[in-house]
Amino acid sequence: MSSTTNGSRVRVLSVTKSTGGLSHYNTELCKRLDRDRFDVHVICLSDNNVAYAEKLQAMGIGATPMDMERYAISMTSDLRLFNELRSFLKENDYDVVIGHGSKAGFLVRVLERFTDTPAIYALASMSFVPRIHGRKAHVYRQLERMGAFAGGHIVTVAYATRDALLEHNITKPEGVTAIHTGIDIDKFTPTLSQADAK
Repeated sequence: MSSTTNGSRVRVLSVTKSTGGLSHYNTELCKRLDRDRFDVHVICLSDNNVAYAEKLQAMGIGATPMDMERYAISMTSDLRLFNELRSFLKENDYDVVIGHGSKAGFLVRVLERFTDTPAIYALASMSFVPRIHGRKAHVYRQLERMGAFAGGHIVTVAYATRDALLEHNITKPEGVTAIHTGIDIDKFTPTLSQADAK
């Protein structure tokens, strides 16, 4: 039985790389979720996955490291990861799975068809745009279209990104939502005045 139907917390599975902006964003998101309402577990992928999982666990957040080829599309490695994620989802009852980044976003949307777990793709960059990835953009564009066809819902942090997805015929308007990221401005307030910094 889904946790949302029995009155308990919403169970969220977050799938993300373990370094850089994605891990930082995921950490901030997990820290701020109301634990009375949400039960979150994180699948930590690629480089630094064990250390990142331990960091989250120390914060009281469930985390499981899994290996992922970060810098390339590898049929062998990616299929192995797909099967690991599918087994994890079948063994654990989640209400929603969120894939952060292009590869995780692709995999969780395909998994939706195999596990019936609703998927959200948190799109972090526009790999399908030629000015960003040059000739590879065509390949990424086709993969993004395949992911959108598989299912799930795309979430972007800017309307410009949403518009780019529609412009490149990757998804339909009902398949993507822009949700602005909340920023703690105080974190970026200079500790020195302009005069002192000179």
